[in-house]
Amino acid sequence: MNRLWASVAVVIASALSSAHAADAAHGSALYHAVCVSCHGDPPLGGPETATSPASLRNALNTVSSMSFLRNMYSDADLADIFAWLQSLNTNPPPPPPVVASIPGALSGLWYNAGESGWGVHFTQRGTNVFAAWYTYDTSGNPKWYVSTCAMPAGTTGTTGTCAGQLFEVTGPRFFGVIFDSRLVNAVAAGNLQVAFQNADNASMTYTGVAGQTRTVAIVRQPLAAGTTPPAVNYTDIWWNPNESGWGIAATQQSGDLLRTTGPAFGPTFNSSQVQVFTAGTVSVNFTDANNGVLNYTVNGVPSSKLITRQVF
Repeated sequence: MNRLWASVAVVIASALSSAHAADAAHGSALYHAVCVSCHGDPPLGGPETATSPASLRNALNTVSSMSFLRNMYSDADLADIFAWLQSLNTNPPPPPPVVASIPGALSGLWYNAGESGWGVHFTQRGTNVFAAWYTYDTSGNPKWYVSTCAMPAGTTGTTGTCAGQLFEVTGPRFFGVIFDSRLVNAVAAGNLQVAFQNADNASMTYTGVAGQTRTVAIVRQPLAAGTTPPAVNYTDIWWNPNESGWGIAATQQSGDLLRTTGPAFGPTFNSSQVQVFTAGTVSVNFTDANNGVLNYTVNGVPSSKLITRQVF
């Protein structure tokens, strides 16, 4: 008789121990309903170190900040939560996808086809359009003006007028040396206004720039047709936050690194005086949608720099 009771007791104990099959999906739902607010996802600060459902119960009973949970979870619930925690160790969740911080539709390179040789790159984010305008000084060397050209509040589409102060920017030598941001200088040089008729046509007006005022029609500069474009649009302004003062206004295309000279800035522009020289090669290896490595060779010297989208 004693053996019979012993056998029955073993069967009952065995049945009780296997009565609950842990459900990791249910455990995930329980965790994300309450626990995630303190421990995050993936879990940190304790849950990830659990060794059994009993260790979870012990934490509820001994950690004062968790006392309000002591009567919330049954043993079966804790077994489910532990099963989900265990699944993270064997099948860690994939990292969240990197979402491209793509600027607005006005972004890209613009010019006047009758005055080929100078241009302006726009980067649109929200109601601001950052303008990087390149032309030439009296020696034919590149001259840069920049402006944060603001649209009226609430205007974020492809039609509207932006206005802002222009700054003439100078800085230290870039190629072959360590870039020194302390030598970057921006001087107020006038004002800019751009009236966008649509995503491809606009009228650009500058006032007080080298004592001049002018309105000129500009259009989006077409690029030569290439291969199938990548899934991510990399048209943007890119920089290295540790070397503020230089950047890359990128419109998707590739090729040699070119150096240009041209006629002095003035009320008219003679495109026949623009000269283009091959300065080296350049490529960008995009490590994800918002970051890349700039590789270039100038005067036979290769170099590389990290770059990221300049978000404003």
